[in-house]
Amino acid sequence: HPLQAYSKRYFNEREAPLFSYSGENLLAAAGAGKTSTPPPFFDRSLSVVSNEIDTLRLEELCQFFTHPVRYLARKRLNIRLDEPKSILEDKENFQMDALGRYQMKQILLSAVSSGHKLRDFFPIVRAKGDLPQGTVGRVLYGQLGWEAKQFAEEMSQILEGELADALPVNLTVAGFSLKGLLTGLYPHGRVQMRFARRTAKDWLTIWIYHLVLSALRGEAPRPESILLDTDGTVYFQPVKHPKTYLKKLVETYQEGLRRPLHFFPELSLRFVQMVRNEAKDPAVALKTIKDLWIGSDYKKGISQDPYYKRCFGETNPFDEEFKNLAEMVFIPILKSANK
Repeated sequence: HPLQAYSKRYFNEREAPLFSYSGENLLAAAGAGKTSTPPPFFDRSLSVVSNEIDTLRLEELCQFFTHPVRYLARKRLNIRLDEPKSILEDKENFQMDALGRYQMKQILLSAVSSGHKLRDFFPIVRAKGDLPQGTVGRVLYGQLGWEAKQFAEEMSQILEGELADALPVNLTVAGFSLKGLLTGLYPHGRVQMRFARRTAKDWLTIWIYHLVLSALRGEAPRPESILLDTDGTVYFQPVKHPKTYLKKLVETYQEGLRRPLHFFPELSLRFVQMVRNEAKDPAVALKTIKDLWIGSDYKKGISQDPYYKRCFGETNPFDEEFKNLAEMVFIPILKSANK
């Protein structure tokens, strides 16, 4: 429209008496309506400097598999793309968000485990302003408190015997020195607990530490692992040839330091569960995964993660690499898990 200085009509001699001498607006008019696909963020793999990765900490390996693309951006490129914190609302909240509920549950579980009565603990929590005001806050506190008591009872049944000292880890895997500490060791095995729903991160963490525990058979009290969360209890028996699995994970870590891998923990886990546990056709499973990636009007897609958005853009990362990595990582985990 001529009201816009970059209207094409200003640069068309047939539109007299409209005219313009602006070079900037000429370029804008020439580019109007044109679209182009931005170049890929990674057009080649990065080189790996050997002295940077000779030693690999257990917690670093777990952190990598939690979000390989974010790990690559932060560790190799020193790039942080975290979304800014939202502005505090100026209205009274009548419910807690997911993070607020999680933090409150941890506080209540700690209080119950320490022998505090939740009835006496309520004024402290209310005074901190963590709960919604009035009856809504009281009801929510009662609900979360009941859940904390139930989980504390399950904990007491799992945590039998005396907690052993942390076991140092120093394994050579795929040319790396894998180091760290094994904590949570009891006479009946290693215990990992989280008062929350089970996520891909929980599966990956328990598995990596369990493989290390199996590799140290004879040094640990018992090479078995237990995962306890609000979804139930999962048991892991000793793994045969644990270094074979560790080698594949460490090699994946090394490749993930060079380029963005097509591995998205929650989506990769969901894909394997649909194909393996629910007997879904892989093509149907991939369709569901793509829908979760894109999102909808009601739920933001996983592709909106700032790291995924920057590294993958509008490309489709659900190829053979996605399927192979998902199966390589999660099938052994799900096969080894006993509920």
